[in-house]
Amino acid sequence: MATKPSSLREQEHHNPEDSVVMFQPLSSCAQASFWQEMAKLKVDVLGLDQKPLAITGTYTATGQNSSASASIPARLSVGGESWLASKAEIIAAGPSPGMKGQGERPRTCNLTKDCWVPGVVHNFNTDEAFRAFDKRAWMDRLGLQVWRDIMEPGRDAAVLRDPGRLARFGTLCFADIKRNVFIYWFAFPAVVRDGRPVLSSLLPHPPFHDPPPQTADDRGGGSSSLSLEVCPLDAYEKMDRSHGEQQQVMFGYVDPGSVPDAPGWPLRNFLLLLANRWGLCEATVVCYRGRVTGPTHDPKAGGNGSHLNPLGGAQAMRGSFVLHVSLAPLASSPSSSPPGALTTTGWEMHKGKYMPRRVDLSATMDPIRLAEQSVDLNLKLMRWRLLPALDIAALARTKCLLLGAGTLGCSVARGLLGWGVRTITLVDNGRVALSNPVRQSLFEYTDCADGGKPKALAAATALRRIFPGVVAEGHVMTIPMPGHPVSSPAEEASARREVELLDKLVAEHDVIFLLTDTRESRWLPTVLGAMHDKILVNAALGFDTFMVMRHGAQPTPPLTSVAPSCSGGEDGGTARESKARTGKGSPGPADGDGIGCYFCNDVVAPDDSTKDRTLDQQCTVTRPGLAPVASALAVELMVALLHHPLRHRAPADGGEASGLGHRFLDDPDRPLGILPQQIRGYLAHFTTILPVTRAFQHCTGCAPAVIEAYKREGAGLVLRVCNEQGVLEEMTGLAQMRRETDALELSWSEDEDEEEEEELEGGGKEKEVEMGEKEQKGREKPTQEWNVKEEEKKSDGVDLALEDLAIEHAGIRRTGGNCE
Repeated sequence: MATKPSSLREQEHHNPEDSVVMFQPLSSCAQASFWQEMAKLKVDVLGLDQKPLAITGTYTATGQNSSASASIPARLSVGGESWLASKAEIIAAGPSPGMKGQGERPRTCNLTKDCWVPGVVHNFNTDEAFRAFDKRAWMDRLGLQVWRDIMEPGRDAAVLRDPGRLARFGTLCFADIKRNVFIYWFAFPAVVRDGRPVLSSLLPHPPFHDPPPQTADDRGGGSSSLSLEVCPLDAYEKMDRSHGEQQQVMFGYVDPGSVPDAPGWPLRNFLLLLANRWGLCEATVVCYRGRVTGPTHDPKAGGNGSHLNPLGGAQAMRGSFVLHVSLAPLASSPSSSPPGALTTTGWEMHKGKYMPRRVDLSATMDPIRLAEQSVDLNLKLMRWRLLPALDIAALARTKCLLLGAGTLGCSVARGLLGWGVRTITLVDNGRVALSNPVRQSLFEYTDCADGGKPKALAAATALRRIFPGVVAEGHVMTIPMPGHPVSSPAEEASARREVELLDKLVAEHDVIFLLTDTRESRWLPTVLGAMHDKILVNAALGFDTFMVMRHGAQPTPPLTSVAPSCSGGEDGGTARESKARTGKGSPGPADGDGIGCYFCNDVVAPDDSTKDRTLDQQCTVTRPGLAPVASALAVELMVALLHHPLRHRAPADGGEASGLGHRFLDDPDRPLGILPQQIRGYLAHFTTILPVTRAFQHCTGCAPAVIEAYKREGAGLVLRVCNEQGVLEEMTGLAQMRRETDALELSWSEDEDEEEEEELEGGGKEKEVEMGEKEQKGREKPTQEWNVKEEEKKSDGVDLALEDLAIEHAGIRRTGGNCE
C-alpha cells in the first residue's frame, strides 16, 4: 500500500466506456526437484497417509517491457524447497533455517524478492482415487479458506500481515513412484461474486517513472511532491480514514502477468478484500511488473513506511501500470460467512482444456541414481504396513565379506543386493569353470574363456553390472588351512600375506559369511571372526541336506558397554537389551555369549579333508535347489540379527520348534521373527530343525586359548597349525582331555577284567553267562570321544542322531562336505 499524491489523480486516463477487468491466469511451473522431494517424502515418511500437506510457491514480476513479454505466461513456481514447511511439521524437526512456510514468511516491502504464497498438496495413493475425487467441492473449500482469511476480524488478521494468503493455491496429484510418473492438477482459487470489478481508468506510465522538475524550494531541502510512502497492508487497517482527500491511498502488489494492461491473477482476491473487508467502492491499484531496486527509508519523512526513490527506481519500473477500478458494493455488513452460495474458479488449463497434466521424469534422471531409488523402493514399501521397524539405512551401511564365490557365494551376494546392502567383498582362489554358470548365478559362459576368469573378480564385476550403486570388490586369495603344509619359503611368504589380508578384511567388515568348500578352510575365518567379535554366518551343503548357523559372540563386559543395535535408537534400549540378554521368553538354552561355533561339536582338530576323495566327492554333488535355499536363509538370518538390540549376542531361539513362531509375533526385539542358532534342512523329507549348541571350552575355532595365541603369534600360529599335527589339540586341551578319557577307559577295562576273573573262579556257568552279557554291553558302549560328545549334546538339549555324529567325526559331514 502507498499513499498517493494529489497530482496523480489529475494524470489518470479515464476509460470512456467502462469495461470489466480481465485477469491473466497463473500457470504452474513444477520443477523436477519438487516431484523428487515429494516422492522421497511419500516413500520415507508418509507411506499410506493421504492427508493434505502444506507447501509454498513463488511468483515474481516479469521484469520485461509489456510489448516484449506478452507471450510469457504468469508463472507460479514450486521446487524442492517448497516442502520445507511440510518436512518440519511431519518429522517434527522444528523449523528449518530460512524456511518460508505458511505463516513464517518475513514481513518486507522489498519488491526485489520473490513473492512466497502458501499452498496445499493432496497426493493420492492410487490413480483411481485421484480421478474419483470430488474436485469441485475441494476447490470450493479452498475458496472458503480465502474468504475466511479476508474476513478474519481484528487489526492483526493474518491476511494483513501476510497478503500472500490471497494468492493461495492447491495441487491434486498421483505419484507413480515406481515409474517416476506424476499426474497433477494445479488450482489457483479465486472467489467469484455477482458484481465484478469494473475498470474506470488506466495509467500505463505512472508519473513517478521520471524525476520531477526541482523548484527552488526543492533544492532548499523540500521533498518531491511525487514521492510515495510505502506501507505494509495492515497500516490501512489502523489508518484514520476520515480525512478523505487529505490523504489519498493507492494499493500495490507484485504482478506476475505479462499481458499489456491486463492485471495478473493475484489481484482478483485482493480486490475482493478491498470491497468486502473495508467496503471500498473504488480503488487505485499499482501493478508492479518491474524490478524495483528497493525502497529507501528517509528518517526525516517520519511515519512507518519507506519512500521510493524516483531516481533509483525509474528505469526498473517500466512495464508497470496503474488501474482505477470500481468495486461492487456490499450487500450486507462484513461477515466471515460468504453472502449466498460461494463459487470459486481457478483450475489450470492444459492444451486449452480443463484437464490434469502428466510428467515423466525417468528420462531426465541419472540412470545410476534412478537404479538406487528403484532398488530401495521395495524395501521402503515394506515399512508402510508389513514391517514398520525395518531399518533400511542400517542394512545399506552394513559391510559384508563373503569367503567363497561359488554356488553359495553367488546366491548370498544376490540376496544381499535385494536387501539393499551396498558394500560386498568376495574372496576366492578359483576360476570360473564350464560347469559353474548353470549353478552359480553371477557367472556366464563368457567368463569361462581362456581358462576362466578368477571367480572373486568376475563375481564383483557382475554385481556392479547388475547394480552400479554397489561397492563390490574381489580378492583372489587362498586361505591357509590346517593339514595343508606350507613348505617352501615362497609359500610361507605368500601365506603370511594372505593371513594379514584376511585379518584386515575381517576387521573392516561387519558381517562375515563362511561359504567355502572345505571344512578346514573355515578354521582361520572362525578364529578371526571371534577375535574381532564380528557377526559370522556359516552355510554348508550336503547332497540333500544343508546347515546354516550363526557363530556365538565372545564373552561381553557389563550391559552398559553393549553397542546399540541398528533399531535400538541412540540410547541402545538398555531395558530391552537386559531382557534380550537374559533370554526371557526364549526356549533356547543359550544366550549370544554361550552359543557355539562351527567347530564346537568336534573333539578333533580340522585336518585335510580332501585326501582320498573320488571324483564325486571332489565336486559339489548337491541337489541344484539346495544352494539358493541355504543362501537365502543365511541372508535372512543376518538381516534378523541386525534388527535385534544385541545383534549376534541375541539369545538363540531353537530346540523345540513347535509353536515357536507364535511366541515372538509381538516381540519388538525380533521384528523379523525368531533368531535360531542353527537351521538344519533335509530335502529328502522337506523338513528343518533348529538345534542349539553351547560354546565348547576346548573348541579349536573359538576357544580363548586359540584367540590369545593368534594375538601373540599372528601368522606364525597359522603356519604352525598348517605344518604340525596336534598343535590345536594341545593348545585347546583336547589332547589332555583325550588322555584323561583314555586313562578312565583303561581303568574301567581293568576293573571289568578283575570282576570277570572273580566271577569265573566262583560262579561256574552262570557267571560265565553274566560275563558274556557284560562283554556284549562293553562292545556296544560308545568310544571315549563319543561319550564326551554325547554328554555335551545332552547338556545342550540337542537331539542329533548318532549316524549324523558319526559322519561329522569321520570328517565327511553331510552338511559340510561341499566342494565348489
